[in-house]
Amino acid sequence: MVLASITRPRQVLAALSVALLLAAPAPSLAQGAAAPFTGCSASESTDLENAIIAARALAGSAATYLEGVSEDQRRFDAPYETWFGAYDGWRYGRVIANYRAIEGGLAPASTTFSCDCPSTAAGEEVHVAQGGGGIAVCKGFWLAPVSGGRSRAGALVQAASQLPGPGGAQLLAATQIESTTLAGQRPSDALRNAATYRYFAEEKKDAGAEHLPAALALILLIVAVQGFRRWSA
Repeated sequence: MVLASITRPRQVLAALSVALLLAAPAPSLAQGAAAPFTGCSASESTDLENAIIAARALAGSAATYLEGVSEDQRRFDAPYETWFGAYDGWRYGRVIANYRAIEGGLAPASTTFSCDCPSTAAGEEVHVAQGGGGIAVCKGFWLAPVSGGRSRAGALVQAASQLPGPGGAQLLAATQIESTTLAGQRPSDALRNAATYRYFAEEKKDAGAEHLPAALALILLIVAVQGFRRWSA
C-alpha cells in the first residue's frame, strides 16, 4: 500500500522538499546583477552558477531533514549519528544552524567565487582563501558531476562550511571512513569537520529522492479522496 511505504513523517518532508526543488524553475544568481565570478569563461560561469544553485539546495535539504525529526526521535536518528556522532541537543541544533549558514554563505552577495585556482591547490576540487576571502574552484571540481555523490554541489557545501559565517569548519577528516570514525570517537570534532557536512548532505539528498514517488502518490491519493467526498456529498 502507498501509505505503508511511508513510515516516517520526516521522509515525506524530505521527499516533498526534493519534489519542490525539481518542479521549480532554476533561479538565476544574476537577476539584476552579474554574479561575482572572476577568471571564469562564459561556459564555466554557467556551470559554476548551476553548481551553486544545487549546493544551496543540498544544504537546505539537509537542514530541512534535521528540522523534521521530532525531538523525541533525534537521539535515535541513524544518519545523524553516523556522521555527527552520539546525540547532543546543543550539537544537533548547531548542525542545523550551520547548514542554514552554509546555504546563505553560498549566495553571491555573501561570497566571491573564482575559477583562478592557486597553483598550490591545483589537485583539489575547491580552495577556500584564508580568512574566508572566497572560494576558488579547481581541476577536480570540473571533473565531478553537478549533483549526487562526490559532486560539485557537495564540494561547494564542504567549502562553504569553512567560511566564517558557518563557524569556520576545518578538514579534520577527508574520506567517508575517516569522517564516520571521527563521529564515533569525537563527536565534537565531527561538528567542526568540513567533509562531514558534505557527506551527510549528499546522503540525505539521495534518501529524499528515494521516497519521492511514495510521497507524490500519497498526495495524489489525498486529492482523489477529497474529490470523491465532494462528488458524493
